[in-house]
Amino acid sequence: MNIKKLITTFILRKEDHEEKEAIQHWKQESMENLESLRQMMKINELSDGVKNYQQVNTASAWSKVEHRLERRTPVYHLVTFRNIAAVAILLVISLVAYQYVLTPSTPNVGLNTYVASDKQDIHLSDGSLIKLDKNSTLKEKAFRNIYLDGRAYFDIATDKSHPFSIQLQHGKITVLGTAFNINTSAKFSQIYVTEGRVKYEYKDTEYILTAGDLLDVVDGNVVRSAKPIISPEKWTHQKIVFENKSLHEVLETLSIIHNMEIMFVSQEKTDLCKINTSFTTESIEQILRELEILSGLKYTISNNKIVIKTYKC
Repeated sequence: MNIKKLITTFILRKEDHEEKEAIQHWKQESMENLESLRQMMKINELSDGVKNYQQVNTASAWSKVEHRLERRTPVYHLVTFRNIAAVAILLVISLVAYQYVLTPSTPNVGLNTYVASDKQDIHLSDGSLIKLDKNSTLKEKAFRNIYLDGRAYFDIATDKSHPFSIQLQHGKITVLGTAFNINTSAKFSQIYVTEGRVKYEYKDTEYILTAGDLLDVVDGNVVRSAKPIISPEKWTHQKIVFENKSLHEVLETLSIIHNMEIMFVSQEKTDLCKINTSFTTESIEQILRELEILSGLKYTISNNKIVIKTYKC
């Protein structure tokens, strides 16, 4: 229950019987709660006093409150403030009343900014998990609304009443509950979905992506392609297992996870070459060297691009 909203409703005399009992129990839990309620009542009485430019005396007001709550407490007096101070307090209580009574209740969130010097797990207040990659930045703009610059894997908690949105350099992503990977910078954006569905919006066009869909946005152009489905466990546990997978599928998967472009020069069918292996923390260079041993792979790697020349199985 939102106690601030409950207190405000009580002060404005709009509470029902259940809310009255709730505030009674809350007040009796501690002296700190009692003092907090007193302070709120004092502010409200000050704001009422401004209307008639009268001196503010909370003694009688507080005794009325205590009578309503059926509990005796000492009586306190508050000195008279100048009109300008009372007007300022009126603005404060008006703002509180608007925030907690007139607007819908929304979960509070600390608007944090995360700059990852290394890989970092971020647990949001809604239960979502974000695995932020090195040299990436994540900013919380509001509840379930963030901005991403860099690369991150998302496992979003389901909340149909509060869709999760991600602002990118190029466009916006909206989800209800799913898992996907994003890599974005000033030059390009890439979205890969591991499970569920996401909506990507860019230049007044919507794209619905499902598991295995890869979307590249480069120089204002959107290219959509289907890729091997990478299970969420491969992202979250950082372990990739290939059992009787084609060399082509292995290379496609690695290019997505390591965010590298891959190009096949040879016209030979890589689907005929089957691979059984696993990787954990190895770099892409170490992985390619192992594939070279397993399949006779010949390749070059530079400028974030892997060029496959030939292979022997």
